Amino acid sequence: MLRPILIQTAKLLAPTLAAYLALLWLAAGMDFPADSATRLDSADAERSILATEPAYVMFASKLLAGRDPAVMLIGPSNVKAGFRPAELAPLLPGVAVHNMAVSGSNIDAMAAAVDLVYGQRPPESRDGLVLVFGLWNGEFLHNESIPATTQLGRQMQRFGIFQHGPDGFTLQVGAGGFQMATTLLRPIFALQILIGSQSPLARRLAARTEDQAPAQRPPARDFELPTAQFETLVAVADKVARQGGRLVLVDLPLPVSFSGPDPMWHRYQAAKGPWLAAARAKGAVYVDMQDMNAEEDLDGATHPLPHATHKWAERLAAELKANGVIPAR
Repeated sequence: MLRPILIQTAKLLAPTLAAYLALLWLAAGMDFPADSATRLDSADAERSILATEPAYVMFASKLLAGRDPAVMLIGPSNVKAGFRPAELAPLLPGVAVHNMAVSGSNIDAMAAAVDLVYGQRPPESRDGLVLVFGLWNGEFLHNESIPATTQLGRQMQRFGIFQHGPDGFTLQVGAGGFQMATTLLRPIFALQILIGSQSPLARRLAARTEDQAPAQRPPARDFELPTAQFETLVAVADKVARQGGRLVLVDLPLPVSFSGPDPMWHRYQAAKGPWLAAARAKGAVYVDMQDMNAEEDLDGATHPLPHATHKWAERLAAELKANGVIPAR
């Protein structure tokens, strides 16, 4: 009795399987960052098959694996724009430099990025691992801490590759399983590219692999600066102290014309001291780059202009060496 049912089921599934295999073959001919790149740089996301920063950082994260010393640049778009791996790497010989920035990130999202790194670098490969957080007041506005709802956090949980629990995200599939998963999912990314990102089908596919909408969280009110993200920052410092690597907190510059009228910037300056002290007590290194706030070097808001990014690279490299995070050579 089952044979006719099985035959009919096979007939129904055959076209889908054939289409999937065709897309898998087609995707194999497309440039996938983890196949061709030597470093992860989220600035390349839009030009890749992965198309968006959270998907790029997640599915190209195999590039983070290894035992060699490495600097992971983590934060929002000012980290992506300001710290260019091609400029920083020559200043840190023998150290791999990866830019994992995702635009709009708060501290919750940056905590998720740490777990992503840990998923690719088990404890025995964390000697020489440096996690650089770029800080500014915009990262501290949410009055709840919900890492699982950030763009990167949602991406990590797609398809069950990572699971979120009390101590953050943990890889569920192992290094070999991660590689297999990224291979099997390539047809989805390829199809999005082929049919165009604005088509209804592409949007439905994107819903399975990406959630670009910011999480719905209670906003800060009456110019209060909540403590939730500061608490997450200290928790990350504690995790890094327990699980390996060095955490470097870099206060990023803003032009006075932007920060001066912003009440939140002033609240941040007043509030951050005890929290940064708590993070430093757990081993984090603090670097203050807020003095690099020349109007001619910044775009009027949070990003350095292209001619100034080398200054950020030189300053960060010097600070990492001066603080003993990276050996001076």
